[in-house]
Amino acid sequence: MKISEHFKNYRILAYVLAILSFLFLISKDWFRAFLEIIVSWPIIFLVCFACLILNKRIRQGFIELLKPFQKIKFGSTELVLNKEEAARISKDTKEVFGLYRKQVNSECDLFVERHNVAIMLEEIVEDLRKRPNVFRQGLGKLRCTIHVSDILFANSLYQLLDYYPGSQGKGRIKSIRFGIIGKAWRSRESITQGEIPTDTKNLIVNWGMTRSEATIAGVSRQSFSCVVLRDKNTLPVGIFYMDAEEKNAFAVNSMTKEVLHKLVTSKCEEKGLTEILAKLNEELRGRAPLIRIYD
Repeated sequence: MKISEHFKNYRILAYVLAILSFLFLISKDWFRAFLEIIVSWPIIFLVCFACLILNKRIRQGFIELLKPFQKIKFGSTELVLNKEEAARISKDTKEVFGLYRKQVNSECDLFVERHNVAIMLEEIVEDLRKRPNVFRQGLGKLRCTIHVSDILFANSLYQLLDYYPGSQGKGRIKSIRFGIIGKAWRSRESITQGEIPTDTKNLIVNWGMTRSEATIAGVSRQSFSCVVLRDKNTLPVGIFYMDAEEKNAFAVNSMTKEVLHKLVTSKCEEKGLTEILAKLNEELRGRAPLIRIYD
């Protein structure tokens, strides 16, 4: 039954109130005083409440009217009106954002393929391997990728490529408040760290991790390096990210972290990677919704 049909039940009540209001205007003082009591808001509220309780059709119409709302708050009290509707809204929201995410991923993948970004990353990594003191000798499972600002959600980072060497990882989203990539992006300063802190509180406070994330941090990866890449206006356009299982895997012997950062930056500029990331930022972010989850 449509909501409009339910409201037909209120017509009689409206007519009664209209008649009482008319009598109120033309009546004598004693009758007017009597009407003031009848048409006072407490009385009207009690009549409406009685109709809502006693009349099934009116009650059903009221429920239908409130279905779009999941919760109502009265001070510190919270009332859940309809669990089924809440579940439906949650499902619809996930589907909508899922479609947006697929479109964003498709746009980024197309850009990466068109500009050979994955090949650029591979060439830079292999060139760094040839340089002395960049990587620890006998380095095992090295992983490198690129993170850029996400174009769907504000204050988020998007993994543009699968890890090289290796695979997977592309399309992952992280908050700019999470981990070493978040610290580098927020501070706009490159960071290389050779060992993950084991103190849970330190990881929660300084690395933006949850307690569960802090518990498993550093189990398989100990060395991390995030080099912030900037455009001609010195604005950050991406992060050149590296990690390894070994401790102190980057900038070994006589090489300092600052020298490593400058070397990676110069290689990215030389290969044209920095310029391409600036172009990505310019082309796609102009069409991005940049949804803000937090104010």
